[in-house]
Amino acid sequence: MEKSISERNKRALLILSVAAVLILAFQYMVGPWLDEWNKVRVKIGSLEERLTSIESAGKTADEKIKAFEMPQSEDLQRLLFYRKMTEQLQKAGIGVNPLPLYVSRGQKQPALGLKLLRLRCQGKGKCDKILGLLASLEENPYLVGIDEFKIVCGEKKRDEMQLDLTVSTYVR
Repeated sequence: MEKSISERNKRALLILSVAAVLILAFQYMVGPWLDEWNKVRVKIGSLEERLTSIESAGKTADEKIKAFEMPQSEDLQRLLFYRKMTEQLQKAGIGVNPLPLYVSRGQKQPALGLKLLRLRCQGKGKCDKILGLLASLEENPYLVGIDEFKIVCGEKKRDEMQLDLTVSTYVR
């Protein structure tokens, strides 16, 4: 008993087999490819965001880098550095015992052809004011470095700190 398949059933089987092949092709070929493509798109997006943040950081770095004044003659640089340091100390609200003192005359730095001049400041203030001064020292255009920074807590008043600060600048 042979049964013949009608034309209509043949078309249905053909459509069904084509649909099965398409479903399998999508499941095992196109689906993984689309998943991988989505991962690549997400990674490209994150890299583009990172690139724009790096570019914007580069643009703002120029604004954030402090402007360093070129060293002047020793007498002029001493005065400029002294004025700026006393201004910063007063702005921070730190009471300076004696006015800032120069530790030594400029010491020759052979590699640079310049001299290093050190300024020592001693004073009293609260811890937050002293740390505020430390944070604002980068605004000093004559400052080269902090050579010594010492905070000692007061014996009677624990919130009153004793500051011993030595900073340096270059002079010609």
